[in-house]
Amino acid sequence: NNETEDDLEFLQIACGNSTLPWDSLKAVVNASCINGTIENSTLGCTGNDSDVYVNYTNLMDSGLSLPLKSIFIENYTCNSTAYYTVHVLTAGKHTQEFRFGDNVGYAYNMAGLPIVTLEKPVNNSIVHTGVLLNFTITGQNASWYSINSSTNMTLNAPYDINTTGWSDNTSVNVTIYANNSLGDVGTSIYTFNFNNSAYGHFEPYYVWPYEDFGNTTVPYLKFFTFQAGVRCIGGPCGDINATLDPAEINRMVEKAIKRQIEYYVNEQMRNGNPIKNLKVTVEGKVIAESGADKLSYNVSTRVEEG
Repeated sequence: NNETEDDLEFLQIACGNSTLPWDSLKAVVNASCINGTIENSTLGCTGNDSDVYVNYTNLMDSGLSLPLKSIFIENYTCNSTAYYTVHVLTAGKHTQEFRFGDNVGYAYNMAGLPIVTLEKPVNNSIVHTGVLLNFTITGQNASWYSINSSTNMTLNAPYDINTTGWSDNTSVNVTIYANNSLGDVGTSIYTFNFNNSAYGHFEPYYVWPYEDFGNTTVPYLKFFTFQAGVRCIGGPCGDINATLDPAEINRMVEKAIKRQIEYYVNEQMRNGNPIKNLKVTVEGKVIAESGADKLSYNVSTRVEEG
């Protein structure tokens, strides 16, 4: 409807396996043949009292840009399955109306640009070198990226960009390119400020019993509770509070044993994101856990009983 030859490319109309010749295809346009004549060698027009038709083959050959109202084939019948193929050349919604006698139907297709979404970290945020820049890209035929408008590099699923080795104390523009099946390219630009001293990370520490980096002796045949906390080191961690639940050693033993107690704390990813996981294990059994992400940072200690 009201499109031009630059918007839609008609590829073929077929009846079964037989493709109809282009000479049989007519187009209704918002134009008139010269002096209202029935036929013109340049436009290939034929007409009657209400419509003007353009032979589409001649329209393409002459390079004309005329607003199309519709296309049709005169006296067309098909006793097999009919196929109609059209290629959308420009972005946006292109509605098509199909008329078969008194039956009318509508269809449309899109030629929009791919959608790029930055998952993490946040755009214009302060990050550490080594952080993964993660994106989601949909509707693309291919995707790639460049750093500060330098060399283009391929970007495939899962659409991660590793910043290991990037310069500290710099501002970087990351441009994501993605094209659709027609070759139309969309661009999205994101900025990240790299500062390795901007944020700290979480570290578990021992509250009680605590002696010589966690190696201590507790009373024999006694119950006790092992306590630990979480602290931020190496810089600020933002407005985040994190605690670890106590791990109860609730089984008496008849002889001295060594029992491994491990506290796992997910780092802040060095990009200002909230802490996502706290996990406590005793002898390989998880006794306290928060969140569901993989662990990226851990320390361990040993407590001797007896």
